[in-house]
Amino acid sequence: MGLMDRVADSAPAGLRRARPSVVDTREIARNGLEAAAVPTRFEWGIAVVALFVLGRWPVLFLRIRLAHVLGAVNFTDWPHDGYVRAAFIVTEVAVAAVAVRQVHLESLRRLPALLAFLGTAWASTIWSVEPGVTISRALILIGVAVVGWYVGERFTIEQLAVIMASVGAVGAGASYIAVLVVPKIATVTGGASGHEWSGVYYNRNELGLVLCGGLLSSLFLLTRTPRRLRGAEMLLVGAEVFMLAEAGNRTGPMALAGAFVVCGVVFVVRRYAKSKLVVFWGSVLSLGTLLIGYGAVEWQWKRILEAVGRNTTLTARVGIWWVDRSLIGRRPWFGFGFESIWSHAATVEYIAHTLGRFPYTAHNGYYEVALGVGYVGLAILAVFLTLTLYRAFIFAWRGRDLLSLWPLAFVLYVLAINFTESLFVSGEALLAVLVGVAFALSRTTTILVRRPTL
Repeated sequence: MGLMDRVADSAPAGLRRARPSVVDTREIARNGLEAAAVPTRFEWGIAVVALFVLGRWPVLFLRIRLAHVLGAVNFTDWPHDGYVRAAFIVTEVAVAAVAVRQVHLESLRRLPALLAFLGTAWASTIWSVEPGVTISRALILIGVAVVGWYVGERFTIEQLAVIMASVGAVGAGASYIAVLVVPKIATVTGGASGHEWSGVYYNRNELGLVLCGGLLSSLFLLTRTPRRLRGAEMLLVGAEVFMLAEAGNRTGPMALAGAFVVCGVVFVVRRYAKSKLVVFWGSVLSLGTLLIGYGAVEWQWKRILEAVGRNTTLTARVGIWWVDRSLIGRRPWFGFGFESIWSHAATVEYIAHTLGRFPYTAHNGYYEVALGVGYVGLAILAVFLTLTLYRAFIFAWRGRDLLSLWPLAFVLYVLAINFTESLFVSGEALLAVLVGVAFALSRTTTILVRRPTL
């Protein structure tokens, strides 16, 4: 009995309601809160497989391994490779075909800021410096949002955590196999010197982000795991921690630690002030406590970096961000066109000449969005992220157990890693899950806000 089996609904077939997470079912009946319809095993499978593929880097890893059959591909050209794009598009079309039969289109209206951001990315084709690139990347971005829309509408919050844990488990399992079968590729990150594990991902950073996403979910799910399965889940956590240590990634663990610290603060504030404060003032108190902690981190920032084996350049990212800002200044309001700048010959030459190398991405999700669709697009995305974060706080504040903090932890994790990695882009699994969490929260917290006591 696996992770998926233990959340399957045992109700009769005619009763098409899954047990919502965190809130007691009797409270659900009184409040009228409805969960998603019970997903089938096929839907569980397609969700996990789709998100694994949209991790991007397993697709590239397989493409490189099949180069002798499909033809050579360089890392710099992979976004334009027909096989890679086909893998994303086929996956997204398959999910969309299921979604249109299972999900109501009216639910899209609950996240207007997300729709506005997708529309801006698509419209940027008009002013893009590389229209062909923007068209294909914007289409894949919309496909990622469709995947997120589908999983967010068909699965409950707890089930989304199970899916995320399952994707991490699949990534870890496939990576262990790769380490045994093709160690020359799987244990040397990105083809660089060293012995950091990358598994079935292109480099250790990508592997680390997936492992940390799985760990984040698995650790919260341990609070709900039946005793007979707890040993297996702890074994999975141990295997992921060991692989993470071998990868040597720092970004994921630091973001993970930050998410846990924030959730710890919210948990304590919730425990002692929930009966005295409404959601808004609870969020203000939590934020104020966190700002004090942020000041302490800022004060000791250099020592923290030294403790985790990093320097103040953050592996040369500071230089990349300087170039990002200089380019944003050239087209501040609407950008260069969604994900087009890294394919524009003149810009590529400028970046390579300035840095002495080519970084392929902005290495910051917020700069990436500003480069693609300018401050206008970034502002729209900020509205979507802010609302999602606040709804996650509402869900956590109204909950009773540790699992009710998972959406907040996950949103914070994604927000944090985007300071050093570009993940608000097309073909990105964590963005799809973020969209899914946003839809699930928009379905649940609307009613939870109306009832101050649960």
